Amino acid sequence: MNTIKLKDIKLVNWNANGIKNKKSTIIEFLSRHKIDIACITETHLINNEPFRITGYNTYRKDRNTTHSSGGVAILIRKSIKHHQSSTPEMINIEATTIIVPTDKHDIKIISAYNPPNKQILIGTI
Repeated sequence: MNTIKLKDIKLVNWNANGIKNKKSTIIEFLSRHKIDIACITETHLINNEPFRITGYNTYRKDRNTTHSSGGVAILIRKSIKHHQSSTPEMINIEATTIIVPTDKHDIKIISAYNPPNKQILIGTI
């Protein structure tokens, strides 16, 4: 795996409103725009449901329900040095986190989603 130069990272954020039936669109977009990292919200995937894109690692936080809704993912090129980081359990916010070391410093990338019918709640420490 290579350490990437900070200035060279191509990152996109996309609200998919369901990712399964848009897989070919995602693959084409990632390829055409040479995207290194994609943060995706509203994946609508169910726990343990497979979703992979060749050449990318996938990190997910699915909503804990029996029907598909919500959920987030991060897709990152397999050739980029990175690791998954723990994401604190948050009330009403779905999130997953990775850390990418660059030539300048480590960057933390978080794909997060707050459903429109849920209030952001601040906990106490």
